[in-house]
Amino acid sequence: MEIKIIGEHGCSACMMTKQILDSKKVEYIYSIFSELSDIRQEELLVIAKENGKLSMPLIFINDNQMTLQEALKCT
Repeated sequence: MEIKIIGEHGCSACMMTKQILDSKKVEYIYSIFSELSDIRQEELLVIAKENGKLSMPLIFINDNQMTLQEALKCT
């Protein structure tokens, strides 16, 4: 299972998500949204809009977007 977290600098929700996953010893890959290519940013925004989950952080497990609560149930 691959967990990807896409966050942004200064995002308190992103920091909280990382702290929760760290405390549960869940491994994840963390990326900064603004540092991704324009094409990747657009792809992520399209997915997030389709799923109605536009707020940071964007959380993906095996390329399926989830909320933190949904992701924790999978770990």
